[in-house]
Amino acid sequence: MSSRDINHEHAISSLHTLFIIVYLQEMAWISAPLLISANVFLHACIRQFSIESLVFSGVIFSFFLLSGVGITVALYVAHTVALRHVKPGYFLPYAVMKAVRIVTLAIVSFAILFSPTLIKTYFYASIYGLFETLAGAIALEVTIRCIRETKRIRSGRRRQTRADANLQPNIVSKSTLIQENC
Repeated sequence: MSSRDINHEHAISSLHTLFIIVYLQEMAWISAPLLISANVFLHACIRQFSIESLVFSGVIFSFFLLSGVGITVALYVAHTVALRHVKPGYFLPYAVMKAVRIVTLAIVSFAILFSPTLIKTYFYASIYGLFETLAGAIALEVTIRCIRETKRIRSGRRRQTRADANLQPNIVSKSTLIQENC
């Protein structure tokens, strides 16, 4: 095995480790709001809340359920296909699903924070949404780095270091800055 292949294997192994961390993060960010929204929806059904409350809690539960399942499937595909077979395009479904969830949570969170009536009831939900938005942005940034790295590996290029770069020699020297007759 050549040193380039070993470097590529090391890079893929590092990306696998990163994605395990993303898996764990996603598990928390998907399961917590899903369980809470399922609980609220179930109570709305059992206690026979108003139709508006039932629909609102149903929409929230559906959002967390569908986006959670979508992100889970996309993350599995990204981890198994994109990393195992070094195909960067398979990261895109996860990135798109994550971006949609981030944008939706950010919009809803800010709408709650700027609404005098909603902030009284849903303040903590909006804070949670902002935290998940921030964590999601970090996961999305990791995914973008993985896309770049797998593209680099797929093209066969080495990672360029400072030693590899062709830097120009110093054009300005000590003698050009100090006049000798001063």
